[in-house]
Amino acid sequence: MGLVAVESYNHPIDAYLAKGRLETEGIPVFLASEHHVWMNWSYAQALGGIQLRVSPQNLTAAQEILKMHNQGEYEPLLNEIFPEIDTKNCPNCNANSYVSKFPLHRLFFTLVSFTVAVVLLSKRTLHTCQQCNHKWKD
Repeated sequence: MGLVAVESYNHPIDAYLAKGRLETEGIPVFLASEHHVWMNWSYAQALGGIQLRVSPQNLTAAQEILKMHNQGEYEPLLNEIFPEIDTKNCPNCNANSYVSKFPLHRLFFTLVSFTVAVVLLSKRTLHTCQQCNHKWKD
């Protein structure tokens, strides 16, 4: 019997992360159309994305693992294995869901500096917590 598609991805990196998670759990995986998407990303939608395929007997286990993977349930295990990874948390409420943006005035300054042939990039980024709306820079 042939392989069945569990999920499909538009970006190869996402497909490889899911593939790695399933292979870590002992489920053999095949990625269909990955090379087509690498060569011409605009074909991703027409091809149905990069399809993550498994054998039919592994389908339900793969769906459960990918559900847990997509919900972030493996993150505590990752933090336990690699405690040196520095995760940013909101200094106000300690949440780790935030949006980062490069301030527009620094973008303008960077563009102006390119015209003068002096590139002065800023390392400070503005972070905004998605839970309490607190803003901070690092």
